[in-house]
Amino acid sequence: MVFYIINEDFHKIPENLSFEQAALVEPMGIAAYAILGKAGVRTGDFVVILGTGPIALLALQMVKAAGASRVVTTGLDADEDSRFKAARAFGADMTINAQRKDPVALIKEATGGKGVDLVIDLSGAPSAILSGFKMLKKDGRFCAIGLPYGNVDFPWAEAVLGAYTVFFSFSSDFRAWEQCLQMMSQGKIKADGFTDNCFSLDDWSKALDTARSGKALKVIIKPS
Repeated sequence: MVFYIINEDFHKIPENLSFEQAALVEPMGIAAYAILGKAGVRTGDFVVILGTGPIALLALQMVKAAGASRVVTTGLDADEDSRFKAARAFGADMTINAQRKDPVALIKEATGGKGVDLVIDLSGAPSAILSGFKMLKKDGRFCAIGLPYGNVDFPWAEAVLGAYTVFFSFSSDFRAWEQCLQMMSQGKIKADGFTDNCFSLDDWSKALDTARSGKALKVIIKPS
């Protein structure tokens, strides 16, 4: 007797993508589901991305490909050596170290006091989230992806007066993964730097140490 498993929820990897590149679809799908599927990117949008982790750097390329005119990323001292450099290489027009400079003041200056169209939080840091609302222009959009460890005091009155739209998002879906595979296959999203740190399963300890160091954009463990 022969048993067959029938499941349509499989993704075909384009021939011009490696398995290592395709592995980026999982984190990238989180960004695509929230940003492309919910908040949307309009041609000419000025976008701020809070955070410089792997998803944030993939999201940076995504919003650029979707038509954003300017993209700014914010981070911390730990991001100065590698993450900010990577962000600029991927198209960031400005990187802001929130531990050294006031990101709200810099964004207001860059927009002539108006604020930006879209803020995407991928930091999960309450202080960054609150500063993000202060960067929005009237009728601006806030896309919440980062997951805080505690509660965040939501600036309700400020959001009402600014007529902001807030999009909350968690995980991804089948369509988002397909979008990501297509964007990577078309060269709209670059995997440069994300697949440099591949380890065998036997070297799992070294892989985790590399991930904890914060110096690698992404760490991949291969079963063989």
